Amino acid sequence: MAALQRPQATDGRRVKPPLLFLDIDGVLNSRKYFERSPAPPPGAVADEMFRAMLDPEAVAHLRWLLDRSRADVVLSSSWRHVLEPEAVAVMLRERGLGADWLGFVGETPRDVRGRGREIHAWLVANKAIARRFAVLDDDSDMSPVKRRWVQTTNERGLRREHAERVLKMLRASL
Repeated sequence: MAALQRPQATDGRRVKPPLLFLDIDGVLNSRKYFERSPAPPPGAVADEMFRAMLDPEAVAHLRWLLDRSRADVVLSSSWRHVLEPEAVAVMLRERGLGADWLGFVGETPRDVRGRGREIHAWLVANKAIARRFAVLDDDSDMSPVKRRWVQTTNERGLRREHAERVLKMLRASL
């Protein structure tokens, strides 16, 4: 796979890539995946258990999306409360994103009022409110970013049609 490179403006300035806010449960794994996957062995450490939860097919759809959009990824999953973002990035590389994936550019803050408010707070804090962005999540608490949200399902996780919708959204103007 070609190395992921950041786009450049015609005058040589770095173009800010779009942002993808990424959930994991219900996006990069699903009930269907768990039904067909073997359970981690008894005594498996936490990293092995989390790694086994990542569906390689869903990760391949994410790779397809990132190869085409060149989006920066912000971790918005609850996994950020139990694992360091770099640990999650290593797992994603191992499950199919590849060694050339640059990792997360950040993680959203915790806000008990909902995931959408966490995402909005990250955009404001990082002066990124005017950047193109999309949210991949199976939850529905997306106010105030609902118009930039593509909902997956816990039943099936990330499918190609979701990735295509996100790509279209990331390429469209705000």
